[in-house]
Amino acid sequence: MMKLLLTGIITFLATISFSQSYSNDREKFVKEFQKALSEYGRGEFQDFSKKELPQQLLETSEFPDNYFTKMVEVCNLMESKKIKPYPTIYNYVFSVSSFVKNKQSNESYNAWHNSVDKLLKSRNVKKIKDFTTMSAGFFSVSSIATSSNFKWYYIGGEYEFVYDKKAFIRFKNGNLVCRIHSKKSKDKGAIIDSAVVINTEGIYDPFLKKWEGNQGTVTWEKVGLNPKETFAKVNHYKVSLKSSTIRIDSVLLTSPYFNQPIEGSLNDRAFKINRETDKVYPQFLSFNRKLLIKDIVQNIDYTGGFALQGASCIGTGTVNQMAKITYKKEGVPFIVAKSPQIFITEEKVKIKKSIMALYLSSGDSITHAGINFVYDLTKKKIELTRFGNGIGSSPFIDSYHQMEIYVPKIICNEGDANLLFTFEFGTSQEQKVASFESNLFFDEEVYDRLQGMASVHPLVAISRYCYKYDEYILTEGKAASALGLTISQAKSTLLKLSNMGFISYDTENKTVVVNQKLETFVKAKAGKIDYDNMVFKSDFRPKKLTGYSPEQIKKDKYLQSVQELYKKQNEERRSLKNFATMSLTNFDLDIIAIDHIMISAKNNTMVFPSGSDVKVKKNRDFNFSGWINAGKLEVNTIAAKFNYDEYKFTLLKTDQALFRVRPMKQQDGPKPIPMQSSLAGITGEILVDSPTNRSGNSKDFGDYPKLKVENSSKIFYNSEYIYRGAYDSTRFYYTVEPFLRDSLNDFEEKTFRLKGELVSAGIFPKIKEDLKIMPDYSFGFSTIAPEGGLNFYGPEAKYENKIVLSNNGLQGSGVINFVKSVSESKALTFCLTQQ
Repeated sequence: MMKLLLTGIITFLATISFSQSYSNDREKFVKEFQKALSEYGRGEFQDFSKKELPQQLLETSEFPDNYFTKMVEVCNLMESKKIKPYPTIYNYVFSVSSFVKNKQSNESYNAWHNSVDKLLKSRNVKKIKDFTTMSAGFFSVSSIATSSNFKWYYIGGEYEFVYDKKAFIRFKNGNLVCRIHSKKSKDKGAIIDSAVVINTEGIYDPFLKKWEGNQGTVTWEKVGLNPKETFAKVNHYKVSLKSSTIRIDSVLLTSPYFNQPIEGSLNDRAFKINRETDKVYPQFLSFNRKLLIKDIVQNIDYTGGFALQGASCIGTGTVNQMAKITYKKEGVPFIVAKSPQIFITEEKVKIKKSIMALYLSSGDSITHAGINFVYDLTKKKIELTRFGNGIGSSPFIDSYHQMEIYVPKIICNEGDANLLFTFEFGTSQEQKVASFESNLFFDEEVYDRLQGMASVHPLVAISRYCYKYDEYILTEGKAASALGLTISQAKSTLLKLSNMGFISYDTENKTVVVNQKLETFVKAKAGKIDYDNMVFKSDFRPKKLTGYSPEQIKKDKYLQSVQELYKKQNEERRSLKNFATMSLTNFDLDIIAIDHIMISAKNNTMVFPSGSDVKVKKNRDFNFSGWINAGKLEVNTIAAKFNYDEYKFTLLKTDQALFRVRPMKQQDGPKPIPMQSSLAGITGEILVDSPTNRSGNSKDFGDYPKLKVENSSKIFYNSEYIYRGAYDSTRFYYTVEPFLRDSLNDFEEKTFRLKGELVSAGIFPKIKEDLKIMPDYSFGFSTIAPEGGLNFYGPEAKYENKIVLSNNGLQGSGVINFVKSVSESKALTFCLTQQ
């Protein structure tokens, strides 16, 4: 018992001794305070202890005695609790000094000190340390909350401490500021970024670090906007100073975009900025999502919600109520683009995955379900760019030409009367290809490949689901269910179908829009609708002659010519910049680098355009020059048109037309043989198929394709291979009467006939004899001179017997009566007389 009592007495005496470290004598207190801080090195705190505090305590009467007495008592109490002189005791003394220096009211001082007293009674030393640190920071540099990454300040104005179970600080007529300071040695302490509410008032809880404010203004000055033109008026708001973010539910924004302030919410944040593009605060979002801003930038009207992110204006909407821009050309809406978000700056308007429509003056449009839209205001250029997988890879839908266009990008330059169909900068040559596909296109091979190992074709599965539930806009889950797969299993299939234009798959919003192409393929395969095979493919990819060794090419002149053609094309196409251009005046679509155009697979009809370009008109009509292959017919056109509605070619001007026929003798092999004769200068039509049977599937139209020649054409025999061109084409030719030749795929060579007459340069009078296909695969005939013979090189000679026309020339055998002489031969070749 005595031992315990002795221990208690010693402890009590030690406590009394410890608690008396700071004297009630002002001069001694100053020296003791200075001595306590001396072991903590140099700093501003030393300047305070050696200059400001001595002056305040010893040289003036400003410091009240009751403040000093209380301060000594608290310092000794802190020391008794083993609280270090620095920073806590120092921060406390500095704070008391600041109350005196700033001439704060006794009520404010007492409110603040009530919290100090309460905290000292608790056992939580950290709380008194935090409170005094906050107090000293506020009194020294106006900071009210500190984090390792940011600091909050209240700068300017007035303040007072109030006490209601704990201390609060009431502020008014100053600025609430959050700052990020640099930690780098070369510019340490410099302000990197800040968030500010100007001229605001509020109550601050330093223990919970919560601010409840009233009134104030937030500007966008830190991102370069004029604070007199763009600012938000704040009413009541709350902020946690544990983060560097200000969120205000309701503000009134004044902006040059509007005549009146608009309501919305506001976010601001101070954070480390590395790039100009990171300057995305302050942020404002309007409540009204149907705002109209005329000429928000040059030539563009805007409808939707309004947001500011830093200096960027952003159009806002929802999936169901999208923001919209209308680009005007000569005051008339030209392009409309919709999206939940539209980014607008002084330099650019940018929209990701926009629903876009480009309107033509014809009333038609070019549309896309998810295109990237960029309007470069400095370059006066609009770019519409397809991208990646999913909805962005869907084709452009062209209602004027009735085509789906798979091209990477469409560009519209202001002042240019053309749209440019092009590719992204940096695209490799091997990827430069674009397709302009008829919206009734069907390819059975593509259809069959898509089925793979699935028991039900994916196109059929989706079509059935849509028909059953009468839904053509599906959730990702419903589309997967239609395929009989989980979402993760279905994604690759959905992406593939989207890339091919069968669906538009939005991977972000998880929606699938079923396109007309899917229904076209399903119904075409089932024979429920007619279809076509038309695709215009612009191909800049390098061509190589494969499947032959260098030795084989070296020995074969044809292969050498093909190799040279490829080399020439590769060089030409390497420098090409646009797959196509479209006139905004007459809407002609000029497509280049086309190797061939399939018109009808069933009827073996294709076009090989010369110069590899065509001019596409409305509804897939097109003008061109080059070769037309229709069944066994091949026509080299100088000017021709294709009419889609009537599914026919109009031959305006041609060079030659020839037939590639089946071998008529076994020794000629199995392959078709090009005839040695051709028709020159035919005009007329090639009827590919009935307009109701473009697919060629119906057997009711088996006599297509048809050739209808409307003029008298000629066949010449002036080839160098025929007696070195002895038969002068101006005097020796066969005139073919207009004719209709059907069944160009499968006509019978032996019964083929053309009506007309031979003009033989005076060898014989005109001979009216039907042409047929001769054994040497030329057009000709074999006939017998009439009784009495034919005039032969004039009226003085007569020829009787056989006359044969072929690529062997004009030949015969038999008797020639000349004046009083008679000649007979079994093999005669008749040549032209000299003129």
